[in-house]
Amino acid sequence: MPGQALTRRTGAIRAGRGLALLVAASGPAGAAPDPYSNVTYVYYDVTGHDAASIRASMDPQRPVDPADGQPYDALTAWRIDWRWDGDGRGGCDLGTTRVSFSATITFPRLDPSGVPPAVLAEWNRFAAGLRAHELQHVRHAADRLDDIARALRSATCETANARGEAVLEQIRAQDRDFDARTEHGRAQGLRFPG
Repeated sequence: MPGQALTRRTGAIRAGRGLALLVAASGPAGAAPDPYSNVTYVYYDVTGHDAASIRASMDPQRPVDPADGQPYDALTAWRIDWRWDGDGRGGCDLGTTRVSFSATITFPRLDPSGVPPAVLAEWNRFAAGLRAHELQHVRHAADRLDDIARALRSATCETANARGEAVLEQIRAQDRDFDARTEHGRAQGLRFPG
């Protein structure tokens, strides 16, 4: 729907002894660098010469959140993995726990060719706010990596994954609360057209 809330995140989590893919940050053109070097953007291209045609181009391409089946203008999927070494006796050495993080933000990219300056200014305001909202979802996860590591290291081999999952659920809850409070960005003024 035109002017609807435009953001959503997912917490795509794989806990246990998996490996995370770390990728270089690449934000929208002209944007400041991301505070996290392991965030990548996947773009869907949007065209139009006025706000209505830009929205019409964007709507059918919006990413769908697998958590609720709803489309949003941007979507953040983060991944947290942990692993540890064995202790040489068939057990685990939780003191060697390593936690890794990556995130992917699916984001609209407007072709500015022929877009009037006023519409382009509105788009740029919208895109900057959308990016800030999505990066907050990234922060919710990335800022808790030390908490996950502490939870894992203070566990036993039998309880480590459950302890890590408990912290992951806290992060997911924080993301859900953030989207509820901001109405997926609407309460932050994230509408295009405005």
